[in-house]
Amino acid sequence: MIIVLLTKSSCPYVYVYDGETYIFEGNIWWRHSPKSGTDDYMPLPDIRGNHGHDKIRISNELKEIQYTDLTELIVVDHPENSEVLLDKKGNPHVLFNKISASEAKSENGDNLLSVLDKKDNDVFLFNEHNATSNTVF
Repeated sequence: MIIVLLTKSSCPYVYVYDGETYIFEGNIWWRHSPKSGTDDYMPLPDIRGNHGHDKIRISNELKEIQYTDLTELIVVDHPENSEVLLDKKGNPHVLFNKISASEAKSENGDNLLSVLDKKDNDVFLFNEHNATSNTVF
């Protein structure tokens, strides 16, 4: 297990400065390879309020060659109590009154609702034995 952890590679890590420290937000390119020429988008929290010195850190923390052609910050003004997500073409969509899923199951039938109902760094690894695909229903 230690060897796996030491040699694991991952996509670039993204951190946002909250005025005191950098907070991990996620990985870029987790859906596909950057060599595919496809854009990747990651929603970030509201970072205004750091006296005009908003900071984002993108880092290569694991053993992997990473190629980044372009990095841009897209700012979308939206109403309070809403969330903005970008589609695969970069078009913003504003979400209101989100509701949780009533059911979430792996291909093997395991209940994943507690893992997928909130952002909490609890993940589903898609490494089920005897599953024919990496799927969540």
